[in-house]
Amino acid sequence: MVKRLGVITLLILFLFTGCSSLKDTNRSVTVSSSATIVCEPDAAFFSIEAYAVEATTLMARERSGAIINAAIAILKDSGVLDEDITTGYMNIGPEYIWKDGERSLTGQRVNQSIDIKLSDISELSLLIDKLSEIDGITLSSISLDKADKSDDIKEVRMLAIRNARDKASAYAEEAGVTLGDVIAISDGSAPITYSKDRAMLLTSSGSVESISSYRVGNVSISDQVVVTFEIK
Repeated sequence: MVKRLGVITLLILFLFTGCSSLKDTNRSVTVSSSATIVCEPDAAFFSIEAYAVEATTLMARERSGAIINAAIAILKDSGVLDEDITTGYMNIGPEYIWKDGERSLTGQRVNQSIDIKLSDISELSLLIDKLSEIDGITLSSISLDKADKSDDIKEVRMLAIRNARDKASAYAEEAGVTLGDVIAISDGSAPITYSKDRAMLLTSSGSVESISSYRVGNVSISDQVVVTFEIK
């Protein structure tokens, strides 16, 4: 009999503490929050491509290589560093055309590209002018960005957490409870986007007037977070 009473007592105690623990666990509030900061771009990124079709692969390589080498000479003359010029790709193969349902070999094809980082964006328009004088060159994927966004990313993450706490505090105050410690954090970061408001015309810093124009917008860095807080 005593043994049965002991078992019943333990069972009641387990049920009581389990319900209490479940009740405590459920006393929480989960909020989603976001933050955005705006910064100015300080670097330009773009690609230079050269395409050539000749009777032999060697001739095609020489022609496409001449275009790339001429572009690199202009880039270095404009102050672009060696480490900011990297090979993008090189493709070599036969070139065919289709006529009357038949494929005919027309020559050998070589196309290659280099990727560029320009640290002084005030030189972008004039640099485009100079590069455009090279026949057979292709400029693509021109974009502006901030080269080092590490501090900005830290700032926007702190703002997102701060906004989440402010939002949860407002809920807790209205519900008549007290906000406690953070229980869980889930990251839901949004991609970096570009804002075109406050855009300005990009012009050369030198005395030579550029015939190319490029509009500069601001870089918007966003972050999203989901935070669960204990409530008391």
